[in-house]
Amino acid sequence: MWIATFTPICTGLLITGLAFHWAFLPAAALWIAALGCVLRMESLDHQTRSAAEATPWQQLTKAGWLLLAIALITASAVAVNATLG
Repeated sequence: MWIATFTPICTGLLITGLAFHWAFLPAAALWIAALGCVLRMESLDHQTRSAAEATPWQQLTKAGWLLLAIALITASAVAVNATLG
């Protein structure tokens, strides 16, 4: 599901970066890194679902991966805005 969500965005950023302005290429890289963070969180979530109860450390780790993904997506917007703005 996540790959289907991120693929059109990453593909659009890559095409725009190659065809129009180079500033979109780092943004695409940040979005791909965010996808990696989300997939890692899903992997951890799958492991904790098989356990009887998730520990606070596991919950904190999953939240950290999601926060990192949000930070990367925000950084991509800031980078494009700073370059083009």
